[in-house]
Amino acid sequence: LPIVVYRPSKAAAYALLARIYLTMGDYRQALRYVDFCLGIKDVLLDFNKMNLNDTYLLPATWETDNPELIFGLNTPNPAILSPASRQNVDTLLFGLYDEHDLRKRAYFRIQSGRLIFKGSYTRGGTFPGLAVDECYLIKAECHARLGEEDYALQTINRLRQHRFDQAYFMPIDDISGEALLRAILLERRKELVFRGQRWYDLRRLNKEPRFSEVLVRQVGSKRYEL
Repeated sequence: LPIVVYRPSKAAAYALLARIYLTMGDYRQALRYVDFCLGIKDVLLDFNKMNLNDTYLLPATWETDNPELIFGLNTPNPAILSPASRQNVDTLLFGLYDEHDLRKRAYFRIQSGRLIFKGSYTRGGTFPGLAVDECYLIKAECHARLGEEDYALQTINRLRQHRFDQAYFMPIDDISGEALLRAILLERRKELVFRGQRWYDLRRLNKEPRFSEVLVRQVGSKRYEL
């Protein structure tokens, strides 16, 4: 692994290949490369051990203090996403988080009456880079799609253990097939917020009628659909 997370590495190349093959729907290859990546780096942040009341999820030294980072990228927020003046997170997204899901406090806060996102892995900007949590989500989805459901459950529950209040954590179990895959995709939706992956997920999942989704926004009296 490189000393500076902005430098490319073998682990980053494997993680990017896994992301690309997932988007292509080649789950065997995606699983192959994500396992290569996790064989080099496999560390998750435990939200139970973090101060989730801080203004930002991570300290100013996030480049060195975040063990999940595989490849660091920082995209400055466009004006429409500015937490200082315009950002207002979709309430339907916020409502997806369970009461004991620590991501609800880790990722969001109220500012001037608006719900804003504070959980970027780059503090102030948007993080489109590569990290271990995304690798876990890729691995879990690939195992589920390939019929390896025990491995899928082990993988997604290990990630969730690091995201839920440990006093209330309940593993996902006793589900299989499409229900398991939907549970994994829901975790992906909640984990990778403001990470630049939502559009790619919508495109690939809308090719499957069972996962097709229409985006709806209500602004005043106007309703918008995509």
